[in-house]
Amino acid sequence: MLIRSLTRIALTLAVAMSCTCAFATCALDHSVFRDSANRGFTLEFSPATGDSAMVIAVAQLRHARRGTILKFDVGQSNGYGSVFLERTGGTDPQPHYAYFFDANLRESRSNAATWAFVSGLGAADYYETRQQPQVGDTLWKFERCKIHP
Repeated sequence: MLIRSLTRIALTLAVAMSCTCAFATCALDHSVFRDSANRGFTLEFSPATGDSAMVIAVAQLRHARRGTILKFDVGQSNGYGSVFLERTGGTDPQPHYAYFFDANLRESRSNAATWAFVSGLGAADYYETRQQPQVGDTLWKFERCKIHP
């Protein structure tokens, strides 16, 4: 009886915490965005793993069927502070700049964004992989905040 009650409480807290994360601010390195066309793509950010001060996070473009498609180091420039994604292990030398927007499509900080757009991501998928389905030039909708150990 006690175990069942504790399990029920733990499940309730887990659901409540996941809902809270979806509506509260979320650090970029914990954010997951999905493609607005609902084709099964996600853009998943995680904490940086290296020693570079220029890398503020890492990101993966993933698809439900294709798995991990592209990997990126995420940087933020000094001064103006643009956020950009740079390919790791690929041939694409161009950074992909990320732009973040609130629910009304007004510019937003990355930790409070409802929407994001990443320049050139569709072209990188096309030229690097040539696999279907293609991500295209989609808007990304904030889906959830990941909890990292």
